[in-house]
Amino acid sequence: NWELSTDRANAARRAMQQSGLGPTQVTQVRGFADQQLRNPKDPEDPANRRISLLVHHLDKPGAGDATAPENPLPGAAGSAGATSGGAPPPAAPQAQTGGKKP
Repeated sequence: NWELSTDRANAARRAMQQSGLGPTQVTQVRGFADQQLRNPKDPEDPANRRISLLVHHLDKPGAGDATAPENPLPGAAGSAGATSGGAPPPAAPQAQTGGKKP
């Protein structure tokens, strides 16, 4: 379950990056395997096969194409830089997917 889940999460990350997401925008890739079920009453429910990607929004087009951010956030290697004035960017939305196994 862990291998399938993390492979699925990484496949989603690769697809998003091939479609234009910058390499520094993805800060977390998670596969939940058989943990933290969305529908605990039915462990076999396809909705339980979910992943989570945390992606930082960039204000400038092309800013995610740099190999290293100008102002990295403390403790977040590879994340998008802080906004002007040193304040951290707003919380990134979390995308979750569920569904049938590919």
